[in-house]
Amino acid sequence: MKRTIISLVGLLTIIMCSCSSNSVYEDSRVLPESGWDKDNAEVFDFQIDDANATYQILINVRHTNSYKSQNLWLFTETLLNDKELGKDTVECYLANNAGEWLGSGFGSLHEMAILYQPNIKFAKPGAYKLKIKHGMRENTLSGITDIGVEVIKK
Repeated sequence: MKRTIISLVGLLTIIMCSCSSNSVYEDSRVLPESGWDKDNAEVFDFQIDDANATYQILINVRHTNSYKSQNLWLFTETLLNDKELGKDTVECYLANNAGEWLGSGFGSLHEMAILYQPNIKFAKPGAYKLKIKHGMRENTLSGITDIGVEVIKK
């Protein structure tokens, strides 16, 4: 009994600590049921007030079992006050070599958080944009239901 109470207290502590996030921005976009068109960029606007801090950027991908690939290629573009700062190509592994989905989920819906920028310092405070397009061979990509971004102050 004593061991169970200690375990429950430990579990509750972990849960409560994980809820206290330093997230400065989090948003996601629901993609069309007809599929994500290669030319449609999802745009995430966020404000950075502390340019002295270090941040992490996560890209959150939600998909169904109908997604046919093990990975997902993304093209990103970062802007400050609508001026381009850089472009990047990101490979997101959604399944292992055995075909088992990575990340969390149940049933036919799965979610994977991709650590896109583990330690980034923004040059100056301001209004930033992160544009994301898929970089797969298909013009219209099916099976990806949502794409999101989270910016966390470290």
